[in-house]
Amino acid sequence: MATDRAVAAPAALAGRRPRAGFRRMLRVGLGLRLGVFGLVVIVVVSLLALFAPWVAPFAPEKTDFSLMTAPPGSLGHLMGTDIQGRDVFSRLVYGSRVSLLVGVIAVGIAILAGVPIGLFAGFMGGFVDDLLMRVMDTLYSFPTILLALVIVAVLQPGLVNVMVAVGITSIPLYARLVRGSTLSVRETDYVTAAKAIGARSPRILALHIWPNVSAPILVQGSLGMAFAVLAEASLSFLGLGVPPPTPTWGGMLRDGFSFIDTAWWLSVFPGLAIFFLVLAFNFVGDALRDALDPRLAHSLGSGRGPGKE
Repeated sequence: MATDRAVAAPAALAGRRPRAGFRRMLRVGLGLRLGVFGLVVIVVVSLLALFAPWVAPFAPEKTDFSLMTAPPGSLGHLMGTDIQGRDVFSRLVYGSRVSLLVGVIAVGIAILAGVPIGLFAGFMGGFVDDLLMRVMDTLYSFPTILLALVIVAVLQPGLVNVMVAVGITSIPLYARLVRGSTLSVRETDYVTAAKAIGARSPRILALHIWPNVSAPILVQGSLGMAFAVLAEASLSFLGLGVPPPTPTWGGMLRDGFSFIDTAWWLSVFPGLAIFFLVLAFNFVGDALRDALDPRLAHSLGSGRGPGKE
């Protein structure tokens, strides 16, 4: 009986492995399809922002008080007009510029500040690591939107200050991420060998550690773009973002909030724009994570789950 069970167990496992591998391949394939969808959305929004003067049928600040809160499709206004007679579609197109610009600059600030802190803290260890990480933990302990609100309130509302505020609140994420990866990589044999032959710390960081910790930054950067878009929309909705008359998606939500019963398009269209752009960045981030995960790639190639031999 024991022998029969011993023989049956590998056979049962062998039957399960193809099914597990198929499910994993299906999940990754779906993730890649969603990643392509997200990339298409990001490219379309980027092109709209880049060619806004040629795409938008009206100037975003142009008012027409004879067409206040006109419904979608009225006299060439594809998405209707707002309470000042301004074309909603044109303002959406121009508002994409603010959302993408805040995302790119804010993520750039967070990476430029957070990555060196994480590399230095993880590589040096000891007192330097404790000091830098306690500072990052202090920043990380504050709710991100609340901290951004405080920074913008101190610096005064404006496009540049919004980008700085969102970037500062994201620094701890990149510092902690890079620090954790650096702690793992610095114990590898090739780093130990580089130290043994007398390689200096900057060379080790640049040639041996940085190439092996950069992949997670791409994933976090895509997710960080989604957070930046949401943060800018939240600040603009609260009246602490980019001041009018510059069109922003959060500002359009704020303006249409009081008219949701009588003019639904004032809130629905900017809300959908925020939703799809944030969703797109998250899809791209998930696809990058799956594509850059060597354990997942190995398990797909071997037909076994991670860690199974």
